[in-house]
Amino acid sequence: VDGSYYGLYILCEKPEIGDNRVEITSMDDAIEDAIGKEDANGDDKLLSEESGVTYNGDHSVATLEDGTAIDLTGGYHLEFDNYDDTLQFAAGAIKHITVKEPERLGSDAKKDESFTYIRNFMEKADAAVTDYGNDTELLKYIDLESFAKMWLLQEYTAGHDATDNLHIWKDSDVTGDGLIHAGPAWDFDNIMARDEDFANVVKAAQTQRITDAHADYEPQDNPMAADYNARWLAQLTRHAAFREEVTRQYEKYEDLFTCCRECGCASAAGFDDLTTCDNCGGCYVHNTAAGQWAFVQDSIAMDTVRWYDYNFVSAGLKKPVRPYYREQSARNIMLFACVRNGYLEDRIAQWGVELYDVTFVSNGKTVETLRAGSTGLRTLPEVERTGYTFDGWFYPEDGAEKPFAAGTPVTGDLTVTAKWTLKDDLTVTEDQSSVDKAYDGQAAMLCVTASLSAEDAAYSYQWYRMDSETPVNLEGADGASYSVVNVADSGTYFCRVTAAVGGMTLSRDSGEMTVSINPKPLDAGAVEDIPDQTYTGSAITPDLTVTDSGRALAEGTDYTAVYRDNVKTGTAQVTVTFRGNYTGSAVKTFAIVKKNAPSGGGGGNGNAGYPIEDVTEKNAHGTITIAPKQAKKGKNVNIIPKPDKGYEVETITVLDANGKELAVTEKNGHYSFTMPACEVTVKAAFRETGRKHILYEGGAGRLAPKGKATRGRTVKMPYYFCEDKF
Repeated sequence: VDGSYYGLYILCEKPEIGDNRVEITSMDDAIEDAIGKEDANGDDKLLSEESGVTYNGDHSVATLEDGTAIDLTGGYHLEFDNYDDTLQFAAGAIKHITVKEPERLGSDAKKDESFTYIRNFMEKADAAVTDYGNDTELLKYIDLESFAKMWLLQEYTAGHDATDNLHIWKDSDVTGDGLIHAGPAWDFDNIMARDEDFANVVKAAQTQRITDAHADYEPQDNPMAADYNARWLAQLTRHAAFREEVTRQYEKYEDLFTCCRECGCASAAGFDDLTTCDNCGGCYVHNTAAGQWAFVQDSIAMDTVRWYDYNFVSAGLKKPVRPYYREQSARNIMLFACVRNGYLEDRIAQWGVELYDVTFVSNGKTVETLRAGSTGLRTLPEVERTGYTFDGWFYPEDGAEKPFAAGTPVTGDLTVTAKWTLKDDLTVTEDQSSVDKAYDGQAAMLCVTASLSAEDAAYSYQWYRMDSETPVNLEGADGASYSVVNVADSGTYFCRVTAAVGGMTLSRDSGEMTVSINPKPLDAGAVEDIPDQTYTGSAITPDLTVTDSGRALAEGTDYTAVYRDNVKTGTAQVTVTFRGNYTGSAVKTFAIVKKNAPSGGGGGNGNAGYPIEDVTEKNAHGTITIAPKQAKKGKNVNIIPKPDKGYEVETITVLDANGKELAVTEKNGHYSFTMPACEVTVKAAFRETGRKHILYEGGAGRLAPKGKATRGRTVKMPYYFCEDKF
């Protein structure tokens, strides 16, 4: 701006703990919350300078004087580098481990007690990395997936900083996995032989090995790594589990590493001789080069300025020692990337790692297919199923089911199935715990509702009645509800519900439900008056008509009748005692009159009423009960049929003394008619159950089946189709 040189400034992302960066627990925030931000001088407060701080045995927890505990297991952002710093410590053969974060732990990483935990942890981690035959110990400290990805990145780019600049991080044991992870990626400004001539680019891409699978990076094995720190990337390749993880990640990102052996890049004599890769079309570098060309050149231009200032201007040189050409460097990188694909493929193939498909299936559906080898998988898919508890993954072997866990060796393609146990969370609730009502002929409904968190459950029901302390199975009571009608059925009930799903079952009993059906009180109003009876010389027990709201009651079931003074002429008495669904009693009287006593006119006995004769045929397949058997004009007469087994009522016909058919009313299987002022006959006809055809003669009575009609008579034939009979 003003002609003065103020240096070179590069703006870029900073590797640090935070959102969208290294997203782990911030120990700085925890320490600041516990001890405050600044001291009296305005300097940041440090945990190591606090008085009265105590530590537990492995120094994983620091406790302040006020009892506040601070977790010291993470998170940590560390860097393997090659520069001295007070916030550095050594671990094993690694001489420089810089604590980038937290910054409030202390000022001297080598001496402060607050750094004891991470120093000890890194010592153990380094020992595990160099214990080449012990993958089990390695997995306690190292996250293989992140280090495998870092290995691929460093080998692919062949940056010279790969051995002395490596960022790692460790999250808290409490809130994270507590393992050491590689990353974030850093320091890739001078990579992929960008400043070499054409021949050296191809050579470097084909041979340059940043990490060596057969050396510990000691000076005599690799002079380049004499005093460098990132030797873990090489040492890890001597672990079978790590080689499998690298191979797994290489397969996962195979589209990036697809090498076209036919493109001719490696055998070209110069840039002008490079082919256009028309023979393959599968090489990632060639397929994306056109879109990346300008971007790569811009990046190289910025990097050239940076290194020109650092290497030459600061050294007082007038011009660069090496020529940095923007276009040539971009071509170098494209060429290196293409040829490097083949190197990486060969490098990994040398390990001879065999990976197989492990297909995870849950509830009949494929969850994921992963690749695994002799050291197994580090992590397994997490699955959930509503209403079930996960029992683990299992695979078939030798006719049995064996558990498949992290580290289970895989020697061929395998299908692993999730095993589940149905959660025992079946609930059965009753809509009411007790019912107390008077008998009214209507059912008291008991209902239950069943619920299970597992989907698609099928429910079955069985009701029980308690007999003292013993439950009695109610045959046929297999629905979600049960009806109680009669007084005799009062008692305590419960329902057992069984839920079935996926070949598994659960059963649960409802709570007990108490039902009290109280007898309905009845009195003399339920018993119709008894007409006069004719003296016979024997005890007279006239049929009684006893009803409740129009429903005829049955003697022996709903009431009993006891007669007295019922032989001689005069006033007889019957005592009706209600029972079953009813309670109470009634006394009715009736007159016993002399035979041939004067009648009230109309051809019948005026006091006793008119006689009613049952003319039903003896072989009619049923009988009827008529009550009363004689009645006065206008009185209601009840007819109660009783068909034989397999038969039902066909017709009830009532004729007066002149042969006129009287109207008959039917309700709930009981029939009734109004008594005329003369004697009547009652005839019942029965038919087989299901037979629905009847013949009637128009206007002149009924024809029985197979009956005959005389000439000139009109015959009506109503017929019905019912079941398979006509």
